[in-house]
Amino acid sequence: MLKTDIKNQLEYECYAVIAVSSIYGVDLLQNNVKEARERLFDIFNEQYSRLSKDNRKENYKKTIKYILRGLDNATYIPLTEIK
Repeated sequence: MLKTDIKNQLEYECYAVIAVSSIYGVDLLQNNVKEARERLFDIFNEQYSRLSKDNRKENYKKTIKYILRGLDNATYIPLTEIK
């Protein structure tokens, strides 16, 4: 989606939640998953800060972090436990 396609900040925020909640991945190492989530948030935060400048919402950023964090340990199954 191009910047010109987004009509306002609320629309951008809605699309960002949909995009972030649609991302998934698989990795054998839990620390790789954590680092990937942090990188995704950093990318989001950079774009959001650049596009929204003075009207950034801290609670919205917390929501994105929560979505990226997901279920954390509940979604992680160590390879040694898979039979």
